[in-house]
Amino acid sequence: MLQQRFRGHQVACKMHDLLREIALSIAKKEKFCDVHDGSETVEETGALRLSIQTTNGEIVSCTGISRPRSFLVFATGVSSFSFSNKLPFDLKLLKVLDLEDVPLDCLPDNLTSLFNLKYLNLSGTPITELPESIGKLRNLQALDIMRTKIEALPRGISKLINLRYLFAGRLGKIIGVRMPSGISKMKKLQTLTYIESEGNIIRLIGNMTQLTRLGISNVKERDEEDLCASIQEMKVISKLGLLVADGEEFLRVDALSSPPPHLDSLELVGKLEKVPHWFCSLHSLTYLNLRGSELEEDLLPHIEALPSLRYLWLDNASVRKELCFNRGFVKLWNLQFRNFALLNKITIEKGAMPNLQFLDIRSCMTLETLPQGIEHLTKLQGYIFDNVSDKFRESVEEGGVDHVKMLLVDERCKKYM
Repeated sequence: MLQQRFRGHQVACKMHDLLREIALSIAKKEKFCDVHDGSETVEETGALRLSIQTTNGEIVSCTGISRPRSFLVFATGVSSFSFSNKLPFDLKLLKVLDLEDVPLDCLPDNLTSLFNLKYLNLSGTPITELPESIGKLRNLQALDIMRTKIEALPRGISKLINLRYLFAGRLGKIIGVRMPSGISKMKKLQTLTYIESEGNIIRLIGNMTQLTRLGISNVKERDEEDLCASIQEMKVISKLGLLVADGEEFLRVDALSSPPPHLDSLELVGKLEKVPHWFCSLHSLTYLNLRGSELEEDLLPHIEALPSLRYLWLDNASVRKELCFNRGFVKLWNLQFRNFALLNKITIEKGAMPNLQFLDIRSCMTLETLPQGIEHLTKLQGYIFDNVSDKFRESVEEGGVDHVKMLLVDERCKKYM
C-alpha cells in the first residue's frame, strides 16, 4: 500500500510490473478493461471499460469504438490536454466518464449528448464553468467538480433530477460554489458539498430532507436561525461541514436545539464563542474536526463521554494554555493537534483514551514537553511531531514513549530516535 486516507481506507497500492502486465492481459481477454497509452490507434475490442494513459496530452485516433460503458483518462506530466472539441468516438452507451486531474483546455462539445451517463468526474481539472446544457444529462447520478475553478453552477443543473451526489469546491482552500435557486427541485440529491451561502440558499436546503451529506461555506453570523432550522429538518444527515465567511465572523450554531440523530462526521471551521450546547448529544459521531474555533472554554468535558468518537482533529481550536484528558474518550483512535498558539501543557490521566493508536502534534510551538501521562496510552502505535519547540524536542530525547514507533518527526528530532 502506498497511501492511506486519514480514516484508514486504502487509497493506492503498488503492483509489480509483471503482475500488472498479467492483470492487463487477463482484463483485455475477458473484455473487462482495455488500456492504451494514447499514442496508438485505439480500435474496437469489445471491452466494457476503456482507459487512456497519455503522457503527451492527446489521443491519436479511435476507430469503431462504441461499446465502452466506462472511459477513463490519465494524463501524466502534461500541461494541457485536448479532445479536439469532442470526445474521440461514439459513446452513447457510456455510463462513466472519469477525467480527474486531466488538464483540459475545454470540455468536449458532445459531452452533454451522453444521455446514459451516470457518473462524471471533472475534479482537479482547470475548467471554469459548466455549460447550461448540462441539464441534458438527465440520467446523471454523480457529479464531481471538486478542485476546479468553477465559481457558480448554471440554472440547468436543477434539471438533473436523478442527481444524487454533487461534490464541488474551488481550488486552494475550500470555497463552495454558488447554486441556482432551483436546487430544491433536486429531490434525489443525497450529497451536496460544498456550496456557498448566498441569498436564500440556506433556507431552501431545509426542504431537502433527503440529504445525508452537506457542506456549506461562506456562512455568516446572521445565517444562524435559518441554518439551524434547516439542519433541524435533516433527519438522515450523517456528514456536516460548515465554514465561516471570514476570520472575523463567529460561527453561530447554538440555535440548534438538538443535533441530527445520525450525525457521524462534523467539521466546523471558524471561531466559536462557546462550545455548542448540543455537542454532548452527538452519540453517533465518529469524526470531529474543529478549525479556527479559538475556544476559551474547555472543550474536552463536553465531548469526553461521546460513545462513538474515533477521530478528533483540533486545529487552532483553543486559546487555553493547558488541556487535560481526565477520563473518557473510550473509542478515540486518532488525535491531532495543530496550530495551538498558547498551549504549553497536555495532561493525560490514567484511563483516558484507552484505545488511542495515533497521536499527531504539529505547529504547537509553545508546547514544552511530551504530553504528561503519555505512558498510559498503552495501545499507541505511532505518532507525528512536527514544527515543535526546542524544549519539546528535549523531552523527546529524554524518552517516555519507548513502546511506540515514531512515524514522522521534525527533522531536528530524528537524531534523538
